[in-house]
Amino acid sequence: MLFVPTLPPIPYLTGRCQRFNIIGRHSLLERISGRVGQGLGIKSGFHCLLRSAPSVPPHDPLGAPSRFAQGAWVRVRDQARLREALDGRSRLRGLEFTSPQWATCSKVYRVMNNVRRIIDDRGKLRPVSRTVLLAGVDCTSDGLGGCGRNCPMMYRDEWLDPAEPPPSEPVASGADMRFARVRPLQQILTRLDRLGQREGLMFMPEMARHAGTRASILRRLSQVFEYDRWREPPHPIYILDGLHCSGGILGSQGPCDRACRLLWHADWLELPGP
Repeated sequence: MLFVPTLPPIPYLTGRCQRFNIIGRHSLLERISGRVGQGLGIKSGFHCLLRSAPSVPPHDPLGAPSRFAQGAWVRVRDQARLREALDGRSRLRGLEFTSPQWATCSKVYRVMNNVRRIIDDRGKLRPVSRTVLLAGVDCTSDGLGGCGRNCPMMYRDEWLDPAEPPPSEPVASGADMRFARVRPLQQILTRLDRLGQREGLMFMPEMARHAGTRASILRRLSQVFEYDRWREPPHPIYILDGLHCSGGILGSQGPCDRACRLLWHADWLELPGP
C-alpha cells in the first residue's frame, strides 16, 4: 500500500480529491446541466454526514490483499486465458477489463500498489479485494485514450501470473526529458481562491510536500472527458512523472488506493522555456 504522509497544516479541505474537479472548458449552462445530472452532490453530501455519525462505522472495511506484494513482477495473461476469466461484459467480480488493458496482455510489469479500498466514480468508498495497480500502466498506455487524466488501471489477481524481472533497459538521459519545479508553498497558496482551487483545480494538501522539488513532465493535459464529451482545459495543466495521490486527504476514512496522478496548474510550477 502507498505510504500516507503527514499532511501540512493547510486551512481547507473543501473536496474529496481532484478527481471530482470540473476542469474542462464548459459554458455556464453546460456546468449547471452537468451538476443537475450528477444530483448536485446532495446524495453524496448526505451520505458523508451519515458516515460521521457515531452509530455508523467510520469507513467500509478493507478488501482482501492481493497475493502479489508491492514491487513484485507479474505478467498479464494472454488474451485467450483472460477471456476465460471474464464474463460476457468483460468483467470479473464487477471490475471491467477495459479496452486499453488488452494492449498489456503478455507483458511484464512491476506491482506499484495493492488496492484494498477506493473512492468510486460516485464518491462512495468501497472495499476492493485481490487487486493491484501496475507501474507505468494507465488509461493512456500504448497510445490508447481514457478520460485524459492518466489514471492507473486496476488488475485482478486472476488476470496476472508471477514473472521474472525483465532485462534492464537504458534509462532516458536528462537531455531527453523536460523538468518542472514546484513553486514555494507560500507562492502557491496566494494564488488559490477561498475554496483552495485555481480556476477549478484543487490544490490537494499533500501536494505541499512537493513544494520546491523538481520532477520530469510526463505530459500536458490537452483534453479531458467531462459531462459525456471531450473538452480542452481553459488553462495549462501538467502531469508530473511519479507523483500520485496517496489518499491522505480522507484522513481516518481512508485510504483510497486508486493512486490517481496529481494534476498541476501551470501557475504552481516553474516551467522550462520552449
